[in-house]
Amino acid sequence: MNILLIDDDPAVCSVYACALRSAGFEVWTAQSGQEGLKAAVEVLPELILCDYNLPDTTGDHLLGEFRAKPGLQRSQIIMITGHPEICGNRERMNCGADDFLVKPIAAEELLSCVGTRLEWVRQCLDAGTALDGEKIRREFRACLSHVFYTPLNGILGMAQLLRAELGSAGDIGIAEILNDLECSGWRLQRALRNYLFLLDSEGCTKADKMKGNPDSDTISAAVLQGAETAVERHGRGTDLDIQIGECTFCCDADGLSIVVEELVDNACSYSSPGTPVRVWLTHAGVLSVADSGDGIDAASLDRISRCLPFIQNDSSGGGLGIGLFIVRKLLHRFGASISFSSRGGAGTTVTVRFLNAPLTFRDPIK
Repeated sequence: MNILLIDDDPAVCSVYACALRSAGFEVWTAQSGQEGLKAAVEVLPELILCDYNLPDTTGDHLLGEFRAKPGLQRSQIIMITGHPEICGNRERMNCGADDFLVKPIAAEELLSCVGTRLEWVRQCLDAGTALDGEKIRREFRACLSHVFYTPLNGILGMAQLLRAELGSAGDIGIAEILNDLECSGWRLQRALRNYLFLLDSEGCTKADKMKGNPDSDTISAAVLQGAETAVERHGRGTDLDIQIGECTFCCDADGLSIVVEELVDNACSYSSPGTPVRVWLTHAGVLSVADSGDGIDAASLDRISRCLPFIQNDSSGGGLGIGLFIVRKLLHRFGASISFSSRGGAGTTVTVRFLNAPLTFRDPIK
């Protein structure tokens, strides 16, 4: 879980951050309201601990700023203050504060409050996932003809055309037809794979969901395989910029490869050929997939950040967003977190943070 800590006192920041990190949380710190707001937008933390009295702003103003950002509307916000009377103000709770802590704060009290808020988030997400799952199943049933039969019709149509034109078409014409045939086949194969995986994951037992601990070479191979599969499907092998740092974390290699393939496939789908698609796995176990496309509009980014499927109802062949749903399922199984950032005209970056990654490694390998 990612936590953002905002306090203008460096000593207080250091003590709180140390206590949180010792409990296994990933912690970012900021020492002003503006610095904290910028960090919150970049990190999209599950929880924000914020001092009520900051040198450049007030807690009330900062609460409004946080809640106005699409990716932060579901973040838990705990305000820290030295004035107990603030804690009883219901208006501040209505403005977006989820809890208050009064200084001085013991480590046990801090961790207890943080744990309570994050457990509440987990329960809400579990309930939301169950509801979203039923909605997705209904949408699958309504749209299966598009997801499966569109690429299948492409295969059949191209095959019939190839048969009719084989005697008269030149080499270039045959190559183009075969390329279309292959692309349609890959689309169908991927759609079927994802759909069957979804059905299998719904029926998994706890034993089925046990996480593995592959070595660094296995992880590197899985990341490389997933990225190369996606770019080759789009004919963009030369656009791939991949760097893999040596690290280990809890996952299974097949599932990790699917995660990377789906994220890179999206990056290719929403950016132009000839522009870079970057895949980085750092030695700290942070995976980033970035493109240079037009970016995602605020409404869609908010929908994705709130764990809702990004349903596409056009005829572009983008499908139902099953891939992103499966990515979330896998990352939940691995205990990893995912966040999205995007600006108009500046592309989109997806960041995945895996747990149990060692602290030091050799430099990334190209």
